[in-house]
Amino acid sequence: MDTLKIYQEYKFKKGGSEFHISEGEKLKVKTDEGIFEGVLTSVGAFGDDFHLDIGDESVKIHCDKVIDIIPV
Repeated sequence: MDTLKIYQEYKFKKGGSEFHISEGEKLKVKTDEGIFEGVLTSVGAFGDDFHLDIGDESVKIHCDKVIDIIPV
């Protein structure tokens, strides 16, 4: 028997473009601190930041620092 899985889907919008992505999917994010590519692990309670698992570590990214964002 299959196990029920619950996941959260989010809508990201920057400028005129928007896309839907779920926890566990990959993102590429350009910020003023550099470019990060990783798996979306969580979104802050107020939607003002999110976490990416980039392999060796988890990076917290604040939405006001995002220059560009794309699903991978």
